[in-house]
Amino acid sequence: MVEVSDIDIIKTARLMEYNDFVESGMNWDDSYITLADIADGIQQNIQEQYEQYLSPVQTGDCKCRGWHIGRVIFFINRPERITPIDIDNLCLNNDILSIPIIEDGHHRLMAHLYLGNTEIEIRYGGRLDLLKYLTGDSDIKPS
Repeated sequence: MVEVSDIDIIKTARLMEYNDFVESGMNWDDSYITLADIADGIQQNIQEQYEQYLSPVQTGDCKCRGWHIGRVIFFINRPERITPIDIDNLCLNNDILSIPIIEDGHHRLMAHLYLGNTEIEIRYGGRLDLLKYLTGDSDIKPS
């Protein structure tokens, strides 16, 4: 069964079981950015970016690596501005897989990870078994 919820709180560690952005980094505009890159950006005083990110598909232009780091720094410095992240499930051949995908909120997620938050507010539209696992309501990891 698929459900779209209001706001759920999930365990960061459980989300990272599916894609460890801490180790691998986040990919924007063909550039991987890690938490170490964010820390370096803070030390180098990279300018914060207030502007909401729109994908190159929407705008026709790519943002530079420094822009993405600045966007994450914006949220690190203003954790109260971190709104829920939109998560859905990967679909393949008309099947809804138990693999979460970030639909919106990559910069906010990186800020959560940098800040060491163990829980994340999300808006979720996917399989209930995966949601229960991500929230910690179940210890059974769906396959």
